[in-house]
Amino acid sequence: MYISDRGTAFTARHTQHFLQKYGMTQSMTPPYSPQANSIIVSTLKKLTDKNPDKWDELLPNALLAINTTKQNSTKKSPFYLLFGYEPRLPRELHIGSFMDDTPREDQLDLLILARAEAANNVYEAHLENKHRFDLHHRSCLFKAGDLVLYDWPKQGDHKFSPIFKGPFVIVRPNNTSDEENDSSAEDQDSAEDHQEVSVTTEPSSSRNHLDRNPRPPKRFEQYVS
Repeated sequence: MYISDRGTAFTARHTQHFLQKYGMTQSMTPPYSPQANSIIVSTLKKLTDKNPDKWDELLPNALLAINTTKQNSTKKSPFYLLFGYEPRLPRELHIGSFMDDTPREDQLDLLILARAEAANNVYEAHLENKHRFDLHHRSCLFKAGDLVLYDWPKQGDHKFSPIFKGPFVIVRPNNTSDEENDSSAEDQDSAEDHQEVSVTTEPSSSRNHLDRNPRPPKRFEQYVS
């Protein structure tokens, strides 16, 4: 498994050929989610505090630290959930340390239970995160005729470009992912200073489904797949 973000260095054609050649499966982090790489970035920053230019040499140490640390969500270390036992750290090789003499068959049985418990812990952590998010989340209910501003992608804009585009006129709010605009010709002529759009009240963002055009379109359906 090869985990990376969506940078051009990881999505390039030669990178894909390299992964296919060696039979590696690539898994990319979600877009617009820099927190997905926060663990490795913070770990490397801590290890390379005095020698930032040697981050690549300390990458194995960072990987070992992450894999052997108990996670808050699973309550287990990634190494244990993969192999069923805790590893011996490099410094433990020079001193006497406790060796687990549990038979391998029993370790595998305990591993099945540990993975089920970890899955339940992840689900409970998900519910807790959702609860904390909902405490500060305000639902937006739109109705026809409302004026809204849209946080359009900033690609191609300069630093003094306005943060929001618009205003847009809400023609027909809906709760489906199919964003259609059924406005009549009379409605089109009446909104000379505004752009008529049909919006969805779903919490999911439409950012991933929109063309990266720095100028706001006249109609959203031209850019919604």
